Amino acid sequence: MTIRKRLLINAIISIGLVCILALLWYISYRQITEETRKYTMASELVQQMTDLIIVTEEYLTYQYPRSEQQWHAKYNDILIILEQTTIFPTSISDKLDKLYRSFSQIKSIYDQKEIMIQNSASNEEIKRKIILEERISANMRLTSREIITETSIISNVIHTDRDAIFIRDIVMIFTYIFFIIIVLLTNAYVLIKRIIPPLSKLVEGASIIESGELNYNFSMAEKESHFRPDDEIGELATSFNSMTRKLVDSLKKQESEIEERHQAEELLLASEEKLSSITENSSDHIMLIGQDLKIQFINKTVPGLKKEDVIGKNVNDFIPKDFQKLANDKVQSLFKTGKPTSYQTEYLTTKEEVNYFDVRLSPIIKEGKVVSVISSSNNVTERKRAEDELKRHRAHLEELIKERTRELGEKNIELERFNKLFIGREFRIKELKNKVKELEKKNI
Repeated sequence: MTIRKRLLINAIISIGLVCILALLWYISYRQITEETRKYTMASELVQQMTDLIIVTEEYLTYQYPRSEQQWHAKYNDILIILEQTTIFPTSISDKLDKLYRSFSQIKSIYDQKEIMIQNSASNEEIKRKIILEERISANMRLTSREIITETSIISNVIHTDRDAIFIRDIVMIFTYIFFIIIVLLTNAYVLIKRIIPPLSKLVEGASIIESGELNYNFSMAEKESHFRPDDEIGELATSFNSMTRKLVDSLKKQESEIEERHQAEELLLASEEKLSSITENSSDHIMLIGQDLKIQFINKTVPGLKKEDVIGKNVNDFIPKDFQKLANDKVQSLFKTGKPTSYQTEYLTTKEEVNYFDVRLSPIIKEGKVVSVISSSNNVTERKRAEDELKRHRAHLEELIKERTRELGEKNIELERFNKLFIGREFRIKELKNKVKELEKKNI
């Protein structure tokens, strides 16, 4: 059985015992409350009967109208008490009715006696009334004492029963509490015997593992082990064994990864040193620009600026206003398309000298997204100046060539005219020679 099930069963048993205890306490409380209520009503009836006897004696002695009113009030209170409970026997009600009839007779006799006195009746008649009055008064006193005696007996019996029930219930409840304690202690002892030894073994094994002995394993053999495979502590021991095996494998893998990482770091360091050497010795100005257009890296700066004056600043701070839009458009286009691009820009040095740069932009892509831009700026100021000088020399040379061409053209024209003249003379000389030959032939 698993520890969870055992704890659940113990909890159910404990809750059931506590519920039974609560039920017993509730039943006992109801019984004691009922007996107390009965005792209270009996005591109140005894008190009311005592007051009724006192009022009766006062009325029998003085016949005050106020005493008559008090007697009726006490009598009604007693009736109310008797109607509220059934603990009193009917004999009390009967005697109370008898007392009421006797009181009515006494009152009637009093009234009759007053009339007889007013009518001057004979003393013998008045004496008979007085004797009757005394007899009825004696009966009333006797009936009242019987009622109060009976109610007192009932009150004492109820009080005795209440004390007996209270003592019985207290003994029963404390006995049951003792039984609950015994059951709980027994369950706790069994549970502790089931849990503490394997837990101690588990703590001992954890300390051994903590000291570095990762090859330690908890023995799960039934005869020599405190662990049971069917409870949580046994599962925990099995998990510890699995964990240590995985931890050993993980450490071996981690050592291998650390070695590989160390080699990779050495290669990376060598690569970074090589790259740093290349960038530091490069003639280009190489910058790393983020999406916020802030300079993250620069290999060197133009004269008058230091690296710390540039890194972290916006690239537009070092671009002339006339070229800022062009540069920003090129950078933003590269972030969107990822295609390298280039442009030309100028930079005004602290000495108010204009430097010219050819800028090439290339993307750095991570997970298919352009995260930054490499800007490689080549200072072409000398080349620009040489090109401008060459353009000036070329323009001057073209002027010279044009002048010389014009002069040659004029000389060619003159030469052609002279050639024409020379050719015409040759033709005339040839014609003269031909004529001379013809004349000579004729003369022969």
